[in-house]
Amino acid sequence: MTYKIYIFIILTLGSFLFVSAQSERKITRKGNTHYETGNFIDAEINYKKALAKNADLLEAQFNLGDALVKQERFDEALEAFEKVSTSTENQNLKADALHNKGNVLLSQQNLEDAIESYKDALRINPKDHETRYNYAYVKKLLDEQQQQQQNQDQQQNEDNQE
Repeated sequence: MTYKIYIFIILTLGSFLFVSAQSERKITRKGNTHYETGNFIDAEINYKKALAKNADLLEAQFNLGDALVKQERFDEALEAFEKVSTSTENQNLKADALHNKGNVLLSQQNLEDAIESYKDALRINPKDHETRYNYAYVKKLLDEQQQQQQNQDQQQNEDNQE
């Protein structure tokens, strides 16, 4: 009799966990639908609902970051991508999160950190052409910025000597 009760309890818990996981993924998919139609606020709400049920659902966390970017809430998006990149075992997801983090940092004109994020993504996935392009683009911007600064410093030194 006890054996049957244990089996019943295990099956009941297993079904509950399965239903719970399905509902988290269903909510995430609903968020994805909102995202695809340009309704980024409702997408964010759904991703947050899914994360409230399962904080380890990194797909929802990643998608939340994307929805926040679309709303130009860059600091929050950075947090979402950082959480994914430091938490996931999935190397493709990690590289994508680092790529997106680099994009956010670029949009904030934080070129040094953007380069580092792109480098980290390329270490994981060196064949990612988009990340490689973004890295080269930001590197060129940073080099130009540094050259301009050197020229200004040199001009200021010359003006001070006269």
